[in-house]
Amino acid sequence: MSAVPIIDVSDLASPDADARRRVAAEIGRASTDVGFFYVVGSGIAREVVENAVAASRRFFALPMDVRMQAYSGRSNRGYTPLFDSHHPDQKPDATEGFELGHEAEDGAPPAIDSPVFAPNRWPDVPDFRAPVVAYYRATLDLGVRLLRAYALYFGLPEHHFDALFTLPVADMRLAHYPDSDEVRAVSDFGTGAHTDHGILTLLWQDDCGGLEVRLNDETWLPVPPVADSFVVNIGELMTRWSNGRLRSTLHRVINRAGRSRFSIPLFLHPNVGTNIDPRDWPGVTEARFPPVISSDYLAARFSQYRASWTDQGGTGTGVAASSALV
Repeated sequence: MSAVPIIDVSDLASPDADARRRVAAEIGRASTDVGFFYVVGSGIAREVVENAVAASRRFFALPMDVRMQAYSGRSNRGYTPLFDSHHPDQKPDATEGFELGHEAEDGAPPAIDSPVFAPNRWPDVPDFRAPVVAYYRATLDLGVRLLRAYALYFGLPEHHFDALFTLPVADMRLAHYPDSDEVRAVSDFGTGAHTDHGILTLLWQDDCGGLEVRLNDETWLPVPPVADSFVVNIGELMTRWSNGRLRSTLHRVINRAGRSRFSIPLFLHPNVGTNIDPRDWPGVTEARFPPVISSDYLAARFSQYRASWTDQGGTGTGVAASSALV
């Protein structure tokens, strides 16, 4: 059994302010006590999810040379091969991914100079871009609704965060955890123990299981799949912004299913240049964390453990040995 609560967020769309506050209170308690919760009643159509998952499966079934045509390099946009991430004192992450970020309706990249806000790198693959972007926009909308709940929980105006998420650094990752003897020879950790870096993570996971969280007694507890749900967790920037009141919890993925695992996390971060300062929030008289610029913080964190962020040539040479295993 999981200690992670299940929260029906359908009333966040209610015209009844008290109903929205009740959901906000549930979200706030879960984010304070556990740092993780399931969302049901999101309003996202099952078809949107299924189409994106199908596109993900098709992409990872492509030959490696086709996937590498969209190699991300130092951008979090495009393909990242196996073992690109390596957290300190742990085995490398046995996952590959395709990542994308905010995209205008016409597909044109906004002119923002930041390594964490690069243009998307789309492969020349039929029936891929449209379902992936549709899922991205749906989950991004859900993330903004959750931020309004946090504003209510902390006594801020309900739309307090809206202006800070107009062109958000919201990275989405199609993640594939392949199952093979060659992969397990390198690492049995789909993703090693870590905390996410940003504000919120919204995760769809398949029925393989494998996601685990570590609570106060250092016991690893499962976060098993729940039908038609998303798993939401707090990131480091949100912990800093809330002055430690909201909890970014250590978690990991170990794929024990004996088959490939697929998931789609959306990492919600604010606009480039957002000042993360806990003194901006009600009731904070003494800040536990100094202010940081969100995009600078994210770039520094990515550079600490991702091989693609040190591959300045964009050739994928830093991960070539791993990519041969898929």
